[in-house]
Amino acid sequence: MRNTLLVCAVLALAPSLALAQQKQLSVTAASPEALALYQKALDYAENVESDDARPLLDQAIQKDPGFAMAYALRATSGGGFNVARENRDKALGLVDKVSPGERHWIMASQAQADGDVPMMQQHVAELLKLHPNDRHVAYFAGNAARMANDDQALKHFKRATTIDPKFAAPYNQIGYIQLRKGDFAGAERALKQYIANRPDSANPYDSYAELLLRMGRYDESIAQYEKALAKSPGFSGSLAGIGHNNVFMGDYANGRDSYKRLYDSGSATDKTTSLYWTAVSFVHEGKLAEALQTLEQQRELATAEKLTPAAMTAQLDQAWLLSESGKSAEATSHLDKVEGMIDGAQFTDRAKANWHRQVLLAKALTAAQAKDFATATSTMDRAKAAMTPDQPTAVRENYESTMGVIDVLQGKYDAALPHLKLADPEDPYAMFYQAEAMRLKGDAAGAAKMYAKVGKSNQNGLGYALVRLRAKKAGT
Repeated sequence: MRNTLLVCAVLALAPSLALAQQKQLSVTAASPEALALYQKALDYAENVESDDARPLLDQAIQKDPGFAMAYALRATSGGGFNVARENRDKALGLVDKVSPGERHWIMASQAQADGDVPMMQQHVAELLKLHPNDRHVAYFAGNAARMANDDQALKHFKRATTIDPKFAAPYNQIGYIQLRKGDFAGAERALKQYIANRPDSANPYDSYAELLLRMGRYDESIAQYEKALAKSPGFSGSLAGIGHNNVFMGDYANGRDSYKRLYDSGSATDKTTSLYWTAVSFVHEGKLAEALQTLEQQRELATAEKLTPAAMTAQLDQAWLLSESGKSAEATSHLDKVEGMIDGAQFTDRAKANWHRQVLLAKALTAAQAKDFATATSTMDRAKAAMTPDQPTAVRENYESTMGVIDVLQGKYDAALPHLKLADPEDPYAMFYQAEAMRLKGDAAGAAKMYAKVGKSNQNGLGYALVRLRAKKAGT
């Protein structure tokens, strides 16, 4: 499983150690016991073992209610939107009582959560100046850089392994970046090293299993997921991953059984994730009514559990399915509901702006699916006007993908291709429409290659479920 956390280094309280390791990031804690708990939690969090990290952080905070870094790490360790926001706010309220390095880490974490790339980069740069030889700071910088530049992220992760070759977590991230670049051999080397450095934990086997899934080595993937579950029986990524393998092999019932295991054993967040993957499996199977019903269950659960972003995303997904099914009026109704929720939610102003942009893109695509290209164009103009240069890479990629798909739908194939080539290179939905544009403008050979790439990308999600079988059929 990939880690998207921003994490930091730790150092014991003793002044003599601080002098001996002045390049290391020190952590301000009033209780040695709380610091020890935090150190253990940090190791778990870096390796995507949040279930183990959370109780340790809760204990650390109980022992030291003024422990800023414990709050900051707790914000990224699961429990839903409200938990993250509350703990991040507490960390921010303590930044004047911690070391400069801690302050930069906490401010970078807030900027990341807000999608403010320049502000995040500024704080990370200052942190690196203060602590250039700290392996955890290098890892922190790599995770931050992934919002904008994979090559820069790779540089930081490799730096972390140079500082300490036995440091396991960076090999996980190196593997995922190589996978994103299409370097399966490089990804496999990195993830096998991750296993070698951390053989007794679940996540290394889970990450390797995901690579094997993406490569279409389904039986091997399931075996690695089972190894992860032997280390941690409730490991959510592995339960989902086994389900993905079964779905891609056409065994939808067993896939949903694995997702049900996640629902039965997981937290509220895991339950909403389980319902999402169950809905996706129905789309793969061509059962859109069942998919819509499951997404409604997801929305209701997320609402009841006050997981506001998950509830809003479920509505966006319902709108997407309805739009693809030719039910634009129903789709628009869902989008209007999402839009009505944004300003009343406890988001920052920047986060609210990001949600409004997402709704605009969804409304434009819905209009285009309904052949209302005038509305689609004017809505995309509004979305473009709301874009700023400091947006994360994913925001720009989503805009380009939507623009390209709309161009294809209105027959502007030459105009579509430059946009689609700037979309997320791992997004099979965008790749499918790139293939469509190539086919419809007469590039049969290029389209065939792209359809084949889509068909075997194994990047599961709602977008992939909508196009996977279409791509396989078009490529034969």
